[in-house]
Amino acid sequence: MAAPRDRPPTPDSAPTLSSAPSPADAAPSRSDAPSARPTSPFAWLDRPVDRRFLVWAVVVGMVATALACWLLDLLSHRGVYGHIQDSLYVTPFWQDAIATFNGQLPYRDFPLEYPPLSLVVFLLPVLLPGGGLGFYEYRTAFEVVMALCAMALVPVVVATVVRLGGRRTDILVAVGLLAVAPLLLGPLWISRYDLWPALLTAAATLAILAGRFRIAFAVLALAVLAKVYPAVLIPIFVAYAWRAAGRREAIIATATGTVMGLAGLMPFVLIDAPGALDPFARAIARPLQIETLGASVLAALHDWLGLAIPRVSYTFNSYNVEGAAASTAATLQTIALVALLVAIWFAAARGPADPWRLVVACAAAICVDVALGKVLSPQYVIWLIAPIVILVAIDGARPLAALAAILVLTQLYYPVLYQRYVQRFDPSATIAVLERNVALILLAIYLIVATAMFVWPRPANAAATRAAELPRAAEPPA
Repeated sequence: MAAPRDRPPTPDSAPTLSSAPSPADAAPSRSDAPSARPTSPFAWLDRPVDRRFLVWAVVVGMVATALACWLLDLLSHRGVYGHIQDSLYVTPFWQDAIATFNGQLPYRDFPLEYPPLSLVVFLLPVLLPGGGLGFYEYRTAFEVVMALCAMALVPVVVATVVRLGGRRTDILVAVGLLAVAPLLLGPLWISRYDLWPALLTAAATLAILAGRFRIAFAVLALAVLAKVYPAVLIPIFVAYAWRAAGRREAIIATATGTVMGLAGLMPFVLIDAPGALDPFARAIARPLQIETLGASVLAALHDWLGLAIPRVSYTFNSYNVEGAAASTAATLQTIALVALLVAIWFAAARGPADPWRLVVACAAAICVDVALGKVLSPQYVIWLIAPIVILVAIDGARPLAALAAILVLTQLYYPVLYQRYVQRFDPSATIAVLERNVALILLAIYLIVATAMFVWPRPANAAATRAAELPRAAEPPA
């Protein structure tokens, strides 16, 4: 587990009066006074975090992220990631935008695969300068929208690291990984809309750490309306708000999020209730998607031992494995997913409100959801970016190194080897998918153990101490 960081001095090691030097000993003479030594070029990293440094770090991070997204687009057009129609695949989003601007209603007149707030980033490329309903204009504008989401993620992550007591080196590491993450993952970064719910989820996490519980639940509801996965954080948020601000504030904050979610969902339910609710229910009914842990194990057994996979179908807008073995694997994964999520929720609710335990539990819940869900599209690893990066303030670079490995392993098979994997389970692609999934499981186990045991000591620096002292709502009179 992580080595202790910033451990406060123990009473035994504190200086005493008897050990303090006498005034005569403490005052050196001019002859033996030490000569001035040049300061280290890295001494500025040891200084307290101030506003000027934060502004500099955020600006540099946003510019570097924008450059990385631009480089991704350039490399994709040069064919580095294979055919551009595969590497920058935005056709479904473009089709949804065309249908909406032609006056069709989502869910009733055309099948929208995602929750309703996804339409924000599907329609925005049409409205941007230089965008439009033409495919190439739309694709370029969509990449710009995703690049803006990635840039907006930088100040949110930096503010969260600071609130957790992060030092200058922690902030630089976090900004650095955010800047190189697009290149580690590849064109998925700018050709899928997952940065949008990831940004909303990160903003909700920052709000609850700042003690803005009602805002946090409202933003979390928006994140769920953009993509369903942030729903796994709801019990963690409720438990933390209850511990930090009391029962009354927790109930009000939860109600605020519920009202926000219903306000965003009900208009679409009135248009077509089955269609509007389908994105929330399809995870239960769908078969085992081909890139999940269970499917990759079956694919490896197929390559190495000749295990027969009866059928690979294309349903629910994805390739899926079917058969008795696949059904068993899907059932086992679902049981493990539910059991581990309940364990994380229970562990997160123990003891007093702890900002560090909160963010570790959130990272664990999202990682388990990604690793053990019945669908694991390659872009789902984007969900892990912010929750793992902010852990640099607690556990240093260890979780970040695991995240970087997961991103690289995902790029190894997608998009170049993807078709070879889904069509014939190419051994090289199978190994990359299986290694990525094993890395996800190992990271999830690490985070679950950390949430349950929570071995990290409390920070000694004043910034972290102030971050832990969240405002507490007044309790109603008895």
